[in-house]
Amino acid sequence: MMEKRSLHAATRLAAVAAAAALVVGCGLKEDDPVTVAAPGGAVVQGPVSGAIVFADRIPAGQVRGNGIVDADEKAYSTTTDSTGNWKLTAVPTYDYEIVSLGGTDTITSQPAITMRAEGGKAGQTVTSQAVTPLTTLVQLTPEANRAALKTTIQSLGVAYNAKIDEGITPAAAALVKAVTTTASMVVEVLNTAAGGNDNTRLLSTQAVKSVQTEVLAALATNLVGKTATQLDTGAEIASITQAATTSAVTAMAADSSKAGGVTLALNNAAISQVAQSVATSTTTVVDAIAGAPGVSLANTAASIKPEAQIVTQNVSAAIETQTSASAAQQALQGVTVTVTPPTNTAPTITGAASASGTVGVAFTYTPTVADAESDLLTLSITGSKAIPPGLTFNPLTGAITGVPTASGTGTYSITVSDGRQTASLSVTLTFTRTTGATGATF
Repeated sequence: MMEKRSLHAATRLAAVAAAAALVVGCGLKEDDPVTVAAPGGAVVQGPVSGAIVFADRIPAGQVRGNGIVDADEKAYSTTTDSTGNWKLTAVPTYDYEIVSLGGTDTITSQPAITMRAEGGKAGQTVTSQAVTPLTTLVQLTPEANRAALKTTIQSLGVAYNAKIDEGITPAAAALVKAVTTTASMVVEVLNTAAGGNDNTRLLSTQAVKSVQTEVLAALATNLVGKTATQLDTGAEIASITQAATTSAVTAMAADSSKAGGVTLALNNAAISQVAQSVATSTTTVVDAIAGAPGVSLANTAASIKPEAQIVTQNVSAAIETQTSASAAQQALQGVTVTVTPPTNTAPTITGAASASGTVGVAFTYTPTVADAESDLLTLSITGSKAIPPGLTFNPLTGAITGVPTASGTGTYSITVSDGRQTASLSVTLTFTRTTGATGATF
């Protein structure tokens, strides 16, 4: 019996040794840790700076998340840099998709729309992920129709998940800008109807996100099955955006939750007027791209260029003009549209007025933020100097965490915004070294 046990043990040891040899053969040493990289990539409308990117939990049985940064998702969030790049600090412990909120398109200087992209399973990751209007359309499409929509996008000469600022055809750029113009224009129409303007946003962050998501989902539905020849002029694309806008606005008027709680009082004439105006704006933007030097929407394969080469100054000006409050006001001429925005109170932020730490030792400072309407809160930090190297600032929690590598003292203002009102907290941070140690200061 003892001999039989020894044989089994020897067999198991041999299997372990073989597995270890396989790992070493793949370029790893036996004592190397096996790690999973955190998700990262780029948000591109053009490159989007200052966007919040987070891993949105996909509940069991669902195909996508709720688009809201829930409490447990804040740990898996970050902001994009000036070139649109982002990277989460950890791999999510739940099934997720990637969502970006806010930020600025650095090519057109326009606010970026809410965008989505494929994520991964719990503990797994997509390490390089573009988040664009095209990936958003695919994510918002029912799974049964996703392959058909990907084929539609591919017919324009670009993969649905391409990093479109590095290479895009004029036809694909026209579709991207038509999508973003439509989503932005509907928001502007509703904001203007509520009494807002280019400088005053009366719709909450949640309302803007909800409206844009509803419009983009309708656009995706109307694009499924289309071919390049059906998307090669401003008029062709405009007819699709008009149908999508009609569908989305009708749905939001019937169910205020689809507009983030905003109540829309629109009759059929008003809906038709808004949809026609959005279609006109789309035509203007697409025609501006089609009229750029050396551009032909119909010949997609001949001229793959970076988006910056296609979206010329004239195109950027057309986008800015067509998505402004003045353009939205034209959509409301002769039409009564009543928007009742939800009540709003300013968010609050509290915390210690000072905190200290030691160089080389993990440090955390987290303020307490709250909002009566449960709006999405975003935080920013300014100060007499940059926060110490080794520390990072989380724009969704306001937490300053990390291991400082320099000593010094700085005073900072942490500001929280609900998209309409703000509140600020001042804090002084001091970091010292252990007795006798020397090194960099900040």
